[in-house]
Amino acid sequence: MGKYEERSMICQICGKHGASMLVRQIIDGKAKELYLCRACAKKHHLYSDDRKMHLSLKAIFDGLLPQKGGSGEAAESVRPVVCPDCGTPLSRVKEKKILGCPRCFFYFRDTVVKLMQESSGEVFYAGRLPAQLETFSETAFSLHRLEEELQKAVENEEYELAAYLRDKIKEQEVST
Repeated sequence: MGKYEERSMICQICGKHGASMLVRQIIDGKAKELYLCRACAKKHHLYSDDRKMHLSLKAIFDGLLPQKGGSGEAAESVRPVVCPDCGTPLSRVKEKKILGCPRCFFYFRDTVVKLMQESSGEVFYAGRLPAQLETFSETAFSLHRLEEELQKAVENEEYELAAYLRDKIKEQEVST
């Protein structure tokens, strides 16, 4: 693929932003390619100075990347098969009902909630969150809220508000 074609690629994880990074995995001579935007690369620890990078790459190539030909909704519901932070596989969480780290709960939320409901009928977490994770959760929630407001503004043809919200979203993505 030529230089100019790579620049016009869309991120294969979020499907929203232009790709600024190409990740290529070659095993037994077979190559898999993944185009990522800056936000998704950062979210999944795909920086050369990040010591968790190898775990994130494994998660992406083992299941985080949506399968081709699937619907948009299916792509959004795809979860990693291993926690990108600690490497705990989802199969271990299901089998042993043990999480490898606090962030496993967020990566495997649907499965964990289902397991908790099956065992006790209640879902309750009383533990503390690391400060970095609390900030991440607040930022993610705020970004999600802004995206919903942007969608409503576009639907209501409030284009000035939509432009303002779009700029706020870009500003927040750059700062994370």
